Amino acid sequence: MEFLIIWLFGALIVGIVASKRGRSGAGYFFLSLIVSPLLVLLLVLLLGSKNVEVDSITKAKETVCPKCKIPYSSNDKHCSQCGEALPEIHSSKYTYKLERSKGYYGDGFILIRIDDNQRLAWQTLSVGEGLISLDVAGTSFRENVMQNKSFEPGKRLLLITEPKNEYDPNAIGIWNSDKTQQVGYIPKEHSSRISKKLNKGQRWHALSMWQTVKKGRRVGLRILMYREGTRLAT
Repeated sequence: MEFLIIWLFGALIVGIVASKRGRSGAGYFFLSLIVSPLLVLLLVLLLGSKNVEVDSITKAKETVCPKCKIPYSSNDKHCSQCGEALPEIHSSKYTYKLERSKGYYGDGFILIRIDDNQRLAWQTLSVGEGLISLDVAGTSFRENVMQNKSFEPGKRLLLITEPKNEYDPNAIGIWNSDKTQQVGYIPKEHSSRISKKLNKGQRWHALSMWQTVKKGRRVGLRILMYREGTRLAT
């Protein structure tokens, strides 16, 4: 009887470790019951963490004029062809990656600075490095929409400006990658600052970073915004 309890407890530990590494906790739990908790634990450790698939963003995508597509250098302020004001070429100093994590009230991804393996708190991300993380506003009005799989942690999102919004001309809507569902907005206290960046021609990408879960339902969402040129590894 004691052996069975130890076996079951070991399988449970394997499931928890696998889940924190971005793998199927339930799948590895049942595999441990069938094979061996110790052997499966070794397998999970050898496989390592499964990171979200995010394309590396290179500054090459930002080195052509947005109007006439003529290449330019970091010293150019205006396009030599059409005179258009050119976006600043951004390149982050460090390289980052996303790593699966789980908390008491939810789960998702945390950001790791690869250069020194530092885990970064979302509240202290560097805008200068092209990183912003914030909670999505207005989700309480779209709770059913928020349950859509397109808003799971790791999924790409779209940032859509709404200059004709009667309540806030700086409003920025947050949509799924197919632009079929809107989950909310950039919080109003941040929308003016971020809207100015977008209007200057800066290219920012977004993805779902963390979900807050209550009674099996997604009740909150945090996103990661990363500027084109920020080195975010797969």
